[in-house]
Amino acid sequence: MKAVFVLEQVDFPHTHDLVKLAEAVPPGWSVGASSADLADLSRWAVESRYPMLDEPGSADSDGALATARTVVEELSRKIASGEEGNG
Repeated sequence: MKAVFVLEQVDFPHTHDLVKLAEAVPPGWSVGASSADLADLSRWAVESRYPMLDEPGSADSDGALATARTVVEELSRKIASGEEGNG
């Protein structure tokens, strides 16, 4: 998502919270994932840094990986095809 902000020359929030970043993506861009999926992915990114917190299970990691792939593939496809900001 931060690549979209740079491409569009838009200031973006300095955060790793994927929901906040998705909400700030310029009009016409779609990240391809729900807020709930992005929140879950953000949660695991934080929790993975602190060993005293819950370890993700197989379903958790599979879901997080699927969400990450969806976002990267959706935005990469649009950037590569020149569809920037066209919905």
